[in-house]
Amino acid sequence: MDETVNPQGSEGPAPINIEAAFDDYLKRQADPAGSQGDQGQPADGAEAGQPEGDVKPDAPETAEPEEQRVKVKVNGEEREVPLSELVKGYQLESDHRVKASQVAEQRAAAQAQLAQAQQMQSHYAQQLQAYQAQLAQQQPTPPDLQLIQSDPVTFLQQQQAYQVWQQQMQAVQAEQQQLDQQRQTQQLQARQAMLNEQGELLLRAIPEWVDADKAQAGKVALSEYLAAQGYGQDEITQVADHRALVVARKAMLYDQLMSKQAEAAKKVAPLPLPPKAPQRPGAGVAPTDGRTRAVQSLKRSGSVDDAAHVFAAMLGGR
Repeated sequence: MDETVNPQGSEGPAPINIEAAFDDYLKRQADPAGSQGDQGQPADGAEAGQPEGDVKPDAPETAEPEEQRVKVKVNGEEREVPLSELVKGYQLESDHRVKASQVAEQRAAAQAQLAQAQQMQSHYAQQLQAYQAQLAQQQPTPPDLQLIQSDPVTFLQQQQAYQVWQQQMQAVQAEQQQLDQQRQTQQLQARQAMLNEQGELLLRAIPEWVDADKAQAGKVALSEYLAAQGYGQDEITQVADHRALVVARKAMLYDQLMSKQAEAAKKVAPLPLPPKAPQRPGAGVAPTDGRTRAVQSLKRSGSVDDAAHVFAAMLGGR
């Protein structure tokens, strides 16, 4: 029997060999294990896309491996944290140290420039003071008003000399005032730059303070905590180093944690013991058998007869 079926003619799919397909079906029924052939290929005479016995289920999806955890100590307490968080924290800490080092270098350079400028200003101030002292020693005599009628020429000379001296003295004083203003401006700028720098370092150390509301609330709480520790308001407002603020905040948070734990321990009262069930009279008293009575008699008398009774009770099982 060799028949082929092609319902669609030459334009349809490839014809199926009925006889070969039937033989393949019988083989699969006889040997289901070997019906797939080598490397999972379909049996001879079967076309691709035709059913060939049981279909293997899809392989189950492999679960992602659990992230490795590392033991660390935080405030003396051992904890397990994911390795990724540990790496992230190390990277943030490294970045903080690098930026802090860069800021420190910039601050050192600015301080060096400021020190150089202050040194030049100090030298110039000394020169102005020396010149002012010299002018004070050379102060001319004020013009005599009586010379206006008797010797007007001398009066005009005295007046001109005195006016020149006054102008020179006023110029020196104005220069000193300008120098003092420059010094004050430089000091204010240096302090503001230092505050800005410390503010940036503080935000890197306490990222949640980027939020203005949280930062304000945290600073108020920290100020109240320092005041409770005995610091004056002037001392608190003068704190500018971010490291001191970070350490003070850690101390505040630690004290708050200890306080909460103490309050929680006070709220946990010991559970009352359950009441004892009433017992019938004599329920807790063990019955006295013959051996017990014999031993008690032996303890009271210590006689040989009582001892014999004890042995007899033991041997007799009474």
